[in-house]
Amino acid sequence: MKNYLLLAVCLSFTLMLSPTELFAQQKVTRIGLTKAATLTTKGFIDKKSVFSTTALDSLLKTDDYVMLISSYEGCMPCEWLRTSDIFENYPITPYYTDFLLGDMNQAIPYTFFVTGFPTCFFFDKKGEIVAVTSGVANYGEKLDKIVKDKEPICEHEIEGISKELLLPFLNYSYKASRAYINKEMSDVYKYANKALEICPNFYNKYLLYQYYLNEKNLESANKYKKSALDDAGRLDQIIYKKLIKELTGETE
Repeated sequence: MKNYLLLAVCLSFTLMLSPTELFAQQKVTRIGLTKAATLTTKGFIDKKSVFSTTALDSLLKTDDYVMLISSYEGCMPCEWLRTSDIFENYPITPYYTDFLLGDMNQAIPYTFFVTGFPTCFFFDKKGEIVAVTSGVANYGEKLDKIVKDKEPICEHEIEGISKELLLPFLNYSYKASRAYINKEMSDVYKYANKALEICPNFYNKYLLYQYYLNEKNLESANKYKKSALDDAGRLDQIIYKKLIKELTGETE
């Protein structure tokens, strides 16, 4: 319940953009950073770091793992992760993103259904999500399990998805979003459908709606639009507020 309330409070300060607007920023953030952001020996940890798939791919070449941190300014545990030297003892490159700062950073809650902060996604060198952590309690122990024991920790939760299927689901959702960012629409179709095979969910149906619009197949596009809206639960109404308004034709 605390996570849900936290998300509602955070999102009350921002109007989330649609992926069409959001992913358009990719053209000006190909290097993964704003001018004010900082590339350190341990990744992107500036408060103004901007998410991009290009930046993530670049970081995957620097260490065994990239830890994508979903956070927001004012979150004290998030700030601890951003400034901590705990990663110096591990082959992990942190990639800090404030989901309230910059349109591309908001792609992370969209893709991964983030409901609490910090939530961290660990990518291996193949670009696969192999672990997810929530909060910072006993963080050294968690890093030991992920890095030394290769344990697929998954502290994330999405209603309707078992722990065993959550990491595959997150990987399919990321690949579908990544494909949409890069306008690789055949992969949007492929991976969004794989995610939906695990669990019906708003966002991947939204991506298929966009896929069929791109194909000029209005009948199928309308089918997925209706299905996405039918699937929109209480948390979806918060996370995907802008997308729902887009689908229903509401204006601000």
